[in-house]
Amino acid sequence: MFINYLKIVVRSSFKNGTTSIVNFLGLTVGIVSTLLIFIYVNHELSYDRFHKKADRIFKVLSIDEALGVNNNIVGITIPALASGMKNEIPGIENIVRINGAGKTLVQYEDNSLYTERLIYTDPAFFEVFDFKLAKGDPKTCLEKPFSALLTETMARKVFHDEDPIGKIFSADGSDNLEVTGILKDPDNPGHIEYEMIISINPSPSDSNSIAYLSSWQNISQLQYVLLEDVSKKEEIIVEMDSLLRRHDAPEFWKATLQPLKEVHLYSNDVLFDGFNREKGDIKYIKSLSLIAIIILLIASFNYMNLSTARSAKRAREVGIRKTAGASREKLIFQHLSEAILQVFAALVVSLAVIELINSYYHVINTSIFRYFMNDPKSIFYLAALVITLGVLSGIYPAMILSGYKPQIVLKGKFETGKKGLLLRRFLVTIQFVATFIMIVGIIVVVTQLKYTLNKDKGFNDSQIVNVQLDNQEVRENYEALKTEFEKISGIKMIANSGSMPGLGFGRTGIQPEGSNEEENWIVSIMSMDENYIPLMDMKVIDGENFRQDMSNEPLPVIVNESLIKAVGWESGLNKSLGLGQTETQIVGVVEDFHFTSMRHQIEPIMMIYRAGASRVLSVKVIEDNIKETLEAMKNVWNDINTGIPFEYTFYDESFRNLFEKEEDFSRMFLRFTLLSVFVAILGLFGLAAFSAEQRTKEIGVRKTFGATTKQMILLQSHEYLRLVLLAIIFASPVAYLLMRGWLQDFIYRINLGFIPFIIAALIILLVTIITVSIQSFTAARRNPAETLKYE
Repeated sequence: MFINYLKIVVRSSFKNGTTSIVNFLGLTVGIVSTLLIFIYVNHELSYDRFHKKADRIFKVLSIDEALGVNNNIVGITIPALASGMKNEIPGIENIVRINGAGKTLVQYEDNSLYTERLIYTDPAFFEVFDFKLAKGDPKTCLEKPFSALLTETMARKVFHDEDPIGKIFSADGSDNLEVTGILKDPDNPGHIEYEMIISINPSPSDSNSIAYLSSWQNISQLQYVLLEDVSKKEEIIVEMDSLLRRHDAPEFWKATLQPLKEVHLYSNDVLFDGFNREKGDIKYIKSLSLIAIIILLIASFNYMNLSTARSAKRAREVGIRKTAGASREKLIFQHLSEAILQVFAALVVSLAVIELINSYYHVINTSIFRYFMNDPKSIFYLAALVITLGVLSGIYPAMILSGYKPQIVLKGKFETGKKGLLLRRFLVTIQFVATFIMIVGIIVVVTQLKYTLNKDKGFNDSQIVNVQLDNQEVRENYEALKTEFEKISGIKMIANSGSMPGLGFGRTGIQPEGSNEEENWIVSIMSMDENYIPLMDMKVIDGENFRQDMSNEPLPVIVNESLIKAVGWESGLNKSLGLGQTETQIVGVVEDFHFTSMRHQIEPIMMIYRAGASRVLSVKVIEDNIKETLEAMKNVWNDINTGIPFEYTFYDESFRNLFEKEEDFSRMFLRFTLLSVFVAILGLFGLAAFSAEQRTKEIGVRKTFGATTKQMILLQSHEYLRLVLLAIIFASPVAYLLMRGWLQDFIYRINLGFIPFIIAALIILLVTIITVSIQSFTAARRNPAETLKYE
């Protein structure tokens, strides 16, 4: 029976060439799009799910409710909270402490290199998470102070062909780190990234680290909790708050728990989340999944439309089969089998197309066939896709065809009914609705992204080269380095700072002049020298910039507009801000600038004066001959910092990387929207061709009585233009509500006006007119003498 159905599929495909090509191409494009989206979505959803205890692992988040803080959820917490929870809260099975080191110089003998993925943690890291060691004992490898682990790749970079175990090297200011194990290179997606791990346990003589780990007065550590019973989560959160109060932690700090499986996709509102570098967005996942469904539905509707339209062609076949004894159930099964077989064939071709794409544009790191074969769930999803899409596409045509009465169709009296025509019109309208919404969506997404990237940031990030000063020796040589850099003709200005906008800041407590001493104020803070504000082209709107000859008593500070507004001052000039035991005085106010992601509202920030070496050396270079300037900088660096690699970044690129996920989503949305439009055009093209064929004799008669080709084109286009206009009317409010909801996540966003809707409407109208006109023109140009002989 299967072979028989297969023969029927092949015979029918060749007999109805145009319809078959349109159906097959539409299904293939739909499946290719769906599988590409599936691969991306599956990757994003798989973050951190390889840990066997993932359901019981939670990240500790802090809620900062102090005055001066607009974005109050942060991804770090109080260092002493870990030991407090383990000792005083029942239901805590284990807890992991992690600290990051930022960009760090690693040295072994004559080999020096940088890593940005060095973390400090304790042995619980391997008890809670399922990270694997290639060498070493996970229970003891991090027990002793100065114990270090390196990934297989990092070990080769540092020690080359030597056996790393037992070797002594230096990193992050420690000269006596001992390799006690080798980590397997991570092969599963997770938000905790590392190349090197050092024991967080301090030596008995390290009083500073001991005091830090015992502190209840700062938020600076990443912690993960393994619960014994997930259902007790809310009770434990209440206990955590009680614990903070018992140990006199600031009352405006609270703690909560975030499921490990949600860290990657549900952390857009979390600040100080530097470990979660590649964080995604569940909103994008849902949007892309919806696009995949829409594309599949459009392809399915195409199949249903064309199959129903062509039903009259197969009416006699059905009549003969019924006369020969075929039941309606068998006919339904036959036509559904045909649809499923065509979908399966389209799936095979789609996999081959993706394999070809993957050879030019890296989609996955393996063969697409191996990707699915290695995952039983994926095979199940493919089978479900084939069956579901086949049944959805073929069920209505099957019901129509199987319902024909043989005594009517065999006499040649069969005529297509109004129900089939109404269904086709309905499905075409739905296609136009979906396409219109997607076109509006991509216009809004791209416009918002451009707005974000081009919005006035409050500073100028162009032509700035950043050099990290992450080594004590480099900082000691700062003045000599700066002096020699200033001699390079391609350098306009040099500045130093503790950080750069978008690349991370700290927060500190202050006491604004005139405020109630019981009020708790927390603001962002950064340090800089006198050249930083001019180099960044920030605007001082009140007071003055830092000067070298300024007195440090009181400590001069510059604040932004938001701080002045938050405190409620008319003018902040010469006002004081209590900074612990240090008294400060405001000497200037700068225009607000974005120092975190533009998804977050600008908060108050204070900038303190610090001359000399800090963490970031920023160099403003002349646009001409940048390559020569960088080469000169490298030569100077190598002369002064012998044996230490010279590395730099262009600041505008670093800042733009903050929006990498948005740009990726925008590109994917655009591509798949274009594909959905293409699939819709295919269906429209096929229907227009069939409609023109059905009206061949009518066109001949009309032309005989004097109708022009233009009139025939308008006659054919009229029906589809009505459907397009109807779709636009229904789709506009839906698109508006969806896009308005999408934009709500952006503090700084575009106004959702009429332009996207007008452009989308014009695109659909233009595509419809062109597609239908091509078919109508071809039919209208035929000689009436030929068309009147049709059939």
